[in-house]
Order: sequence, then structure tokens, then C-alpha cells
Amino acid sequence: MLSVFVLFCVTISGARYENSKFPNGAYSLKKYFLIIPSILLLHNTTVFAENTRISEITGCNSWPIGMAITYLQNEEIIRPGSIDEKAVTSDLLSVQSVGKGLYSQIWKLTIKPESGSPITVITKNTFSLKECSESGVDVWIVSQHLGGPND
Repeated sequence: MLSVFVLFCVTISGARYENSKFPNGAYSLKKYFLIIPSILLLHNTTVFAENTRISEITGCNSWPIGMAITYLQNEEIIRPGSIDEKAVTSDLLSVQSVGKGLYSQIWKLTIKPESGSPITVITKNTFSLKECSESGVDVWIVSQHLGGPND
């Protein structure tokens, strides 16, 4: 970020220098070739930094996993203690901005109980860059997979 600020300051000082060469208020197009790339660089750096932070927090799948297991236990679909959270596979399906600093994420979780077939659930919750559990977790059980391009 410091390099972008320095580049911006150099660009502005260069534009002032270019303007001082033309006495009748005429402007040099050369200054625009310096300012526009600086603004684009500043914008792209900000977007990249925001995306980096989002990708860092999306590794926070323990909240949806824990809540999905709790819901399945409450409905007596699985026995308490029959699931090792480390054995749950998770695939992030979607991340979307839903407000200032808040994001919605959708996970596909495959929960493998000690006995029986694996259970696939879809979860949806809201998180921020500071907290994984900004909301409760909606949990849906996938009853049947009908097919797809990977089958």
C-alpha cells in the first residue's frame, strides 16, 4: 500500500510539473497517462487485498460443521460422539457479499458416521472477516444426488 501511495504522490508532482510548462492554462495529456494507471493500480490493489482476506476466512468451516453435526444429533439422525469433525469433508460452494463487511457462505459437507452411509448436507451462514459465526447456520440434508458431469 505504501508503494501505491508513493507512486500516486510522484504522479501528482509530475502532473504539476507538466502543467507549469504551459503558461496559458493549457494542459498536457501526458499527465493523464500517469494519473490513470495510478488510480487503476490503487483500485486493483484494494480489490486484491479484500479478496485475499475473504479467502483467508473461508477456511473457517468449523462453525457450519459443528452446527450441522449438532442439528443431526438433535434430530437423532446420528448418535452423539459418533462423528469426528476432522473426518468431515467440506467444499465451499459460494461466498457472496451481503453487506458492509458481511459475507454469506454456502458449504457442502459430507459427514461420515462410524456406521452407516455418509450424510451430505448443505449449510448457509453469514460471516465477517473477524468472526465466523455472525449468524446461525441453516442446514439442509441432501436426500439424493441424481447425477452430474462428474458421475
